[in-house]
Amino acid sequence: MSLNVSGLTKRYDRAVINQFTYQFEPGRLYVIKGVSGCGKTTLLNILGGLDSIYEGEVSFDGNAERDHLVTSVGYIFQESLLISDLTIRNNLLLVTPDFEKINAVMTRLGVSHLYDKYPTELSGGERQRVAVARALITGVKVLLADEPTASLDEANSIDIATLLSELCKEGCSVIVATHEHYFNELADEIIHLDYGRIGRVEMRMEQAEGGYATSDGGGEGVADRSVGAIGENLSLFKILLSRSRRHWKFSSFMPTIILTLLILVVSTVTNRVDAILLGYLEHYYPSDIVELNAKKIGEMDQELLDAMTVYYPYMAEEDGVRALYYAEKEDSVLGVKGMLKYGYFPETEGQIIVSYDFAQEKFGPVSSAEDIVGKTYTFAGREFTITGCLHSFDEDKALGFFFNTEALFDSDMLYHRYRGSIIFMDYDVIREIGEVSYNPKGSTFGSVTATCDGWMRNPEMKEKIFSLYAGDYRRSTNSIVDIIDNATYAIDLFMLILYFVLIICFLIACIFVRSKVDIELHYRSREIGFLQIFKVKKRTLKRMILWEYLIRLAIAMIIPFSIYAALMAVASTFLNALMIFNVVHVGVAFGTLLVLYIHALSGTIKRYMKRDVVELIRA
Repeated sequence: MSLNVSGLTKRYDRAVINQFTYQFEPGRLYVIKGVSGCGKTTLLNILGGLDSIYEGEVSFDGNAERDHLVTSVGYIFQESLLISDLTIRNNLLLVTPDFEKINAVMTRLGVSHLYDKYPTELSGGERQRVAVARALITGVKVLLADEPTASLDEANSIDIATLLSELCKEGCSVIVATHEHYFNELADEIIHLDYGRIGRVEMRMEQAEGGYATSDGGGEGVADRSVGAIGENLSLFKILLSRSRRHWKFSSFMPTIILTLLILVVSTVTNRVDAILLGYLEHYYPSDIVELNAKKIGEMDQELLDAMTVYYPYMAEEDGVRALYYAEKEDSVLGVKGMLKYGYFPETEGQIIVSYDFAQEKFGPVSSAEDIVGKTYTFAGREFTITGCLHSFDEDKALGFFFNTEALFDSDMLYHRYRGSIIFMDYDVIREIGEVSYNPKGSTFGSVTATCDGWMRNPEMKEKIFSLYAGDYRRSTNSIVDIIDNATYAIDLFMLILYFVLIICFLIACIFVRSKVDIELHYRSREIGFLQIFKVKKRTLKRMILWEYLIRLAIAMIIPFSIYAALMAVASTFLNALMIFNVVHVGVAFGTLLVLYIHALSGTIKRYMKRDVVELIRA
């Protein structure tokens, strides 16, 4: 399995290699010597398949195809060219995932204790030994070394020279280009180049007679990359995860983090708009209220009827003062914080709330609680103590985002019909002294107010109550339902537009991603080129680069999901409901964006990987 060179000529402005013909046999150490600029490195580049523009023929084992040369010939450079941010273990695992074979070579070269160190932590001799190991584990039959001892001290230079000579005993052809003397006593043949031509050849016959072993197979350290695809992918993933964690920068993924957080929040708002609004509105409105047409009561099943407390619209009137009822504080709009201008909600049957007009009419100007709270008033022969006074209907004091005092007062189906001098007394009291007054708008049945504890958070009860409105134009059970129904439609439309805008923004971002990847790959050209020389296949490199970006993206995703989880935990506590995004919507959104992202990356990576390896390492 010899490496044959016939009539090789390489020209630039002159012939750097001129009619070079030679046969390199297995199991022999060849040393190419000559002055600087005589063509040593150019010759090695052609023998290793790094340079394809020349005249003549170079073949290995009778095959002159360049790809065959690249896969059959290994390279050791003056610099070790180990990837600085990967450990020695991961540098070698990039070449082959078979650690047993790596360990066999590393042990034989005496550097198996260096696996967990980074290249910067090694001496020059140790780095070169690892570089030799990297070349051997690929299973090459020819090893090219370009000035392998140029950056080493004498002791390490002798070690590397001895090491390379010993490799020949395992059937490997070693071709060294050097101007130093460390290989002189070890070489089988020394070829002196005279500006592209063979000047003379020195033969070390005594070493050949010594019986160096020549074999067709590799030695202990020759790898065949027989590890399965799953093992190879897993090994690559671990390497890239380690590298990505070291190089991940928060600032570079800020747009991704913001975009992800927006998608999650938008989906949550869309998915849980009812819970969000309910959690907010129940601070300003008694959510257990159900406004019903009286005839609906007869349509209820017994379970629902038992769960409800019904307030019929009793009222009474005396001396121009109208008396209405108030329900329990938690079920009455009068009990909402901020509804009373002065005082507090009644605590006993003998206490009442009065309108501001009543207070002005009966007790004169009212400018403080002392002017009205604690006063007594007699109605229908009973004496009542005033504990609270409403705001004037002209004040319109804001209560949250959706209500003011007048709007909240009018949300009660009985109260909204009345203004002027009004007192509000306990329901049981007014039931004794008043009469039912239904809505007089031509309906046989009037409106009643009921309460059902927690019905808006109970899906089964909610469904039963809404079923009472089947066929109605609107399911106007209370003001919260009205607001939620109106808001849901508006938010759904807004979110649809926002999703579209986000996707447009992401498409624009993909353009910038491609530009960013182009720039990053440009700065990694030599790394990518040399990895190909070290027998890392193009498809592995494509996968490696793509996975690296995806792993960085996955790490970046941890931040917005963590922020989201914290925000939703707080929101869930405040709103008394579980806040979570719509899994289907988020899945489709992220799936679509991920496909677009991968497409943008893949196109750039594929285009870049079409570049010639020589072009890459010289970039």
